[in-house]
Amino acid sequence: MIPAFARHRQGGRGGPGELARVLALLGVLPGALAYVSWSFVLSKIPASKAGSFIYCVAPLTVLIAWILAGRRYRASCPRRGLVR
Repeated sequence: MIPAFARHRQGGRGGPGELARVLALLGVLPGALAYVSWSFVLSKIPASKAGSFIYCVAPLTVLIAWILAGRRYRASCPRRGLVR
């Protein structure tokens, strides 16, 4: 969002339409999807059990990036993540 906003303020390429699209794609849509998903989960199981699944977000993100985006990770990456 920041690069699009900077271009808009400098009068460069990309106008208010691009800025609105970036804000919608990176801010509003994922937030709305997360809110709806969390509400659905809370309607099915108690919050105490649902909260424990929050720890699955980071490993699932890496797995999705690995599969869908074609990212490749070295074997030392998980070990480095544990150290930091």
